[in-house]
Amino acid sequence: MRRYRANQVRKNAITTENKEGRGELTLCASVFSVVEGLYDFRPLCLILSTLGLAAEHEVVAMGVGHAAVALAASRAAPRVNVGWLIFAAFLADFLLGVFALLGLEQASVPPEFAKRHYLLFDFPYSHGLVPLLLWGAIAGFVLSRLRRNDATRAFLVVWALVVSHFVLDGLVHIAGLPILGDRSPKLGLGLWNHLPLELALETLMTVAGVVVYWKAAGRNAAWSRWGIAIFMTVLAALTWTQLFSSAPPDPSKLPPFWILAPVIFAGLALAIDRTRAARAGTAPAY
Repeated sequence: MRRYRANQVRKNAITTENKEGRGELTLCASVFSVVEGLYDFRPLCLILSTLGLAAEHEVVAMGVGHAAVALAASRAAPRVNVGWLIFAAFLADFLLGVFALLGLEQASVPPEFAKRHYLLFDFPYSHGLVPLLLWGAIAGFVLSRLRRNDATRAFLVVWALVVSHFVLDGLVHIAGLPILGDRSPKLGLGLWNHLPLELALETLMTVAGVVVYWKAAGRNAAWSRWGIAIFMTVLAALTWTQLFSSAPPDPSKLPPFWILAPVIFAGLALAIDRTRAARAGTAPAY
């Protein structure tokens, strides 16, 4: 039955590729077929395939790097479901979507987009260093209140993950990450100007994050280990698709994706990590 389901997924993937001209779902099904005899990954495959559109619109730029840091952080907070850690790492992007919908932040397409493949941002409230210190404290406090054990550890790890978004974005963004407000100094090392190098760095971070998580999860959490490895593989593959984008996205259509992508990433990880979290002593496993 499971083998039939996997074959059906691959058949649907080929059909989708022929109709839409995209290979995201085919890639997803191909990766999942490796363990087709163990689990039914259809829901995960179908959800991840929808992120192909997000990749096309630059939503997953540096996304896998943030997720990789969250996976590594799970070693410091083993009783916290990694889904919450991933959402913390993406909180700045989630807030960017919210503030963009409110008209307080925005993205713009540079003239050399076809060559550079990146967007420019005005996002002092969601990505500024001082605001992220505050957002991290709020997120850490909220999650720590949900923890019966290790509340202080959970607070510190979540706070650090939220702030880490500034550090990682500072590596890739063109100088534009504000310290505090539009008139404050803006930082950015500009690795996006060397996109293949930046993507290779993210891939290495992905491998490192998965290895750390894999070892921390242990042999008794096979579903969590394989699920996270597959999730990160698909996410890394989607991240590489930005290298081939030439048509610029419409910035006015991006905010919903900025909000939705972190929720999907975190939700998938939350479900996948339940087994590991439960074995780590989480009650309940969230």
